[in-house]
Amino acid sequence: MGDHSVRNGLIVSLAASVLLLFAIVLWSTALPRADLVVANGPDPRSLDPAVTTAIADARVLSSLFEGLLDTDPETLEPVPALARAMPEVSDDGLTWTFKLRPDLVWSDGEPLDAHGLRWSFLRFLDPKTAARFTELLFGVRGAQAFNASGQGGEDVGIRAPDPETLVFQLARRQPYFPSILTLFPLYPVPRHTILRHGDAWVKPENFVCNGAFKLVMWRLRDRIRVERNPRYREADQVALKSIDWLATDSPSTQLNLYIEGTCDIITEVPTSAVPELTRRYGPEATGEFVPTARLGTFFFRINTTRPPFTNAKLRRALSLAVDREAIVENVTRAGEAPAGSFVPPGTRCGEALYEPPILCRHDLDLARQLLAEGLAEEGLTPATMPVFEVLYSQDVTDQAIAEVLQDQWETLGVRCRLVNMDSGSIRSAIRKLDYAIGRSSWIGDFNDPSNFLDLFLTGSGGNRTGFSDARYDRDVRENALAAKTSAERGRILRTAEERLLQQAPIIPIYHYVSRAMVKPWVKGFTRNVLDWHPPRWLRIER
Repeated sequence: MGDHSVRNGLIVSLAASVLLLFAIVLWSTALPRADLVVANGPDPRSLDPAVTTAIADARVLSSLFEGLLDTDPETLEPVPALARAMPEVSDDGLTWTFKLRPDLVWSDGEPLDAHGLRWSFLRFLDPKTAARFTELLFGVRGAQAFNASGQGGEDVGIRAPDPETLVFQLARRQPYFPSILTLFPLYPVPRHTILRHGDAWVKPENFVCNGAFKLVMWRLRDRIRVERNPRYREADQVALKSIDWLATDSPSTQLNLYIEGTCDIITEVPTSAVPELTRRYGPEATGEFVPTARLGTFFFRINTTRPPFTNAKLRRALSLAVDREAIVENVTRAGEAPAGSFVPPGTRCGEALYEPPILCRHDLDLARQLLAEGLAEEGLTPATMPVFEVLYSQDVTDQAIAEVLQDQWETLGVRCRLVNMDSGSIRSAIRKLDYAIGRSSWIGDFNDPSNFLDLFLTGSGGNRTGFSDARYDRDVRENALAAKTSAERGRILRTAEERLLQQAPIIPIYHYVSRAMVKPWVKGFTRNVLDWHPPRWLRIER
């Protein structure tokens, strides 16, 4: 069947998508086509790595910046980047010493050294910066206290004894510390530019970076264009001369752009198109659409501080009533795995494979039993249990999942009201604990169960459920980090996850797959569970 029939079968003709497509094509006529064009999602909140949070933003930042370490897209292991080698680690596991590559410079030619890196890490921790993921560095001695008070920066365990040496002093063992140092919030930022321009340093005319590409243009609601950075440490190994990161408002827009030939890579597709895309572009066809397991979980948070969900039996009853198989087979339909746990299967725990506890199963009999017990403890019956609200986003798949949950919970005699909100409003309500049950998701930043389980520690900024459990905290914060082997640490974390799922401040629904589409001429795109594709390794072979 020809292209015309493909378009008829796949393009979702939404007026907004068509208008955006027209605008992108019109605006692009004034520019030569970039070597690589990526439909990336909404405009970044910022190009300051410390303050942005979105995955789409991280993709852009990965072309502009580089940290001490990077993640190998094939092995997913940390590898040297600004560091000339992996760090030397003291016998007690608390002192990590990095030696930097010589002659590192920013894109404007200014030197990049250990003193500048130390300043960048302290800026990230400084509460005045308002960075969102400061907990990443709370394992460093004095970091949490400095972040809380803004005082004592000189006591933070990050030292630069000379321009090519950076030393971290940890407060506790953290075997996955190298993986943390690969993450985009910890990319270095240029001290000299920030001191000169303040917050305006991220404007294109002031922007300075250290990655394989440099910023050329940012046109809101259109694109970010980056070009190869001639001062990058390995500029001669970067194949692409330019990349356009297109701002797109929906998966439908992305798919339109891909089929029209405007884009080489898109990061998402409409759920409704998945069966036809699999038939026409899947592994048995062109290989452009290959949904791949991803370290991420779609779930619902429960506000454990709001009655009656202060009762763990009621929370667990709702989780046990969910038929996750039905959701992935009838709603998402791209090969997502039903979530029997919060941590996805296939997650590594150092040298060992983590085996998550499978407690999130469909068990209506046990759900009814726990519901009856929980209601009795609260002095309620199914008839007197208050109707509660479930927040879901404007995404059509989210709506379909929320409707399935509503139907499945009604089989227990439990009533809920679905509330549609934009994603930003949902995040705000959840952050303020102004909700009963709310749609959430977590995509793993690195391949370790701690990246998931740390979220629900008492006081964690990612908790947002009110859940607090001393035994859980002790296992995740202390016992697991004191383990002598990866296997022992995995067993301790499994016990902690069992307790989390039994207490049920969350209802895991499914584990994500990557739903990117990639043109055959894009080489170096390695599909992996982190969905990590550093632009410096991509090339075009038409």
